Amino acid sequence: MADTPAGNEVDLTGTTAVTLVSAPTSGQRFIPSGGISFYNADTVSRTLTIQKKIDTTVYVVEKLTLTTLTTGKSTVPIVLDDTDEIVEVVSDATATTTEPQVTAAFMETS
Repeated sequence: MADTPAGNEVDLTGTTAVTLVSAPTSGQRFIPSGGISFYNADTVSRTLTIQKKIDTTVYVVEKLTLTTLTTGKSTVPIVLDDTDEIVEVVSDATATTTEPQVTAAFMETS
């Protein structure tokens, strides 16, 4: 079994869900290794939702509210083990000035 560290960084785009971790290929799994980190670069508080999407069904994993110019971290384990599973992040509003930034660290394993 080979473990390959990986990561992804995204800027949110208002209230549209953004894919943070794409679906694994057949026979692979993505397992969080460092959690998901957030930075609210906006000038107002923002509530960010982490969700696991399986095919077209969305499961809310966690919601975090960040005040302006603060960071947050989610360490809730999310395992993607099928080709129709992804992790998305969505914000409660469009940015006043700057969209929040999100980073994920995960391990790809077979």
